Amino acid sequence: MLKLIGCEFAKLRRRRVLWLVAFAACLFPVPVSLVTLRSGATGGSFDSMLLILMAWLGVPLMLPALMGIVASSLFRTERACGALKNLYAIPVRWARLALAKIVVVLALSVAFTAATFMAAALATAAAGGALHGFGLRLCAAVLVGLFYGALSLPGVLLAIWLDRNALFSNLLAVLYAVVLETMVWSAVTALSSSGGRVPNLNAPALSSPPALIFRWFPYFIDPASAIQTELDRLFFVPLWQVALVCGVVAAASTALIVLVGSRREV
Repeated sequence: MLKLIGCEFAKLRRRRVLWLVAFAACLFPVPVSLVTLRSGATGGSFDSMLLILMAWLGVPLMLPALMGIVASSLFRTERACGALKNLYAIPVRWARLALAKIVVVLALSVAFTAATFMAAALATAAAGGALHGFGLRLCAAVLVGLFYGALSLPGVLLAIWLDRNALFSNLLAVLYAVVLETMVWSAVTALSSSGGRVPNLNAPALSSPPALIFRWFPYFIDPASAIQTELDRLFFVPLWQVALVCGVVAAASTALIVLVGSRREV
């Protein structure tokens, strides 16, 4: 399995276009961080900056799109060059190959959120803000990478199921990322329109997986500051709940990816 994962990373090294896309995506947090700090929207707070980038604006949009593009390239490689027949003869089964690709997607997701975290930290430090709890907040960024990596897998499944060409798969990945970002904004809108009253926490807008990540992140990095009122206590969700939901999404998507891919002609 480790050799398969290493081979998948080796494939990525040879694809300069993907590296350019990844580099452009990793540049995104830098101007967002600087603009947000200068606008005064966060009050110079490192935690507020992380919330915007990790759970509101940056990662929910950029990571699923980037991982969808990377994954569609990885899953098309063997079929495009006719290598699947040789792999099946070794034998390397589709299930193991698909799992290796998914591990790569999750690893890159963590790397992307780590880069986003460092961009936020550098921007905050440049603006004279305090960087407190660095290790815990980096851990939160890693978890966000795993969670959104898991939520990217349904988009990968769609790309495999509706396989047309590379352009179609990439557009599908971007569209799926926009859907996830819309879910986050729906949660923010539902919260802001509650007018200080307790919102309906069972509403779809506040119960979607991206919304749960948005509701978990501030509580994880600073529970003392997050829980100020009874509304806060009802709004924020624990880590296990987010991990359970994202784990179910990842497991179901992985099983369907293996099923759909194994039924396609070699």
